[in-house]
Amino acid sequence: MLRPSRSTIRAANGCDVRVERRSTGQAVYVANGPAVKPPTVRAIREDLEKIAGEVKRLTVSRRDPERFHVDRGEIVFKLEELLERLR
Repeated sequence: MLRPSRSTIRAANGCDVRVERRSTGQAVYVANGPAVKPPTVRAIREDLEKIAGEVKRLTVSRRDPERFHVDRGEIVFKLEELLERLR
């Protein structure tokens, strides 16, 4: 049986996050009070499907070629955000 243990990690946004490992062995992340569970595989899959749809629709327009680069930057940001949630 695991004992509850605590440690503090630094989040990407610079905030300290307390990690508690419960007696069940599950990690619970506590940031600014309420407990937050790590993202589930289902949530990650849904996010990746949304991003994949955006990539499929990504095209260069003759009227607004800069829009492609803006949209691409937003997709990269979403992927980096998702990657950070997985860490």
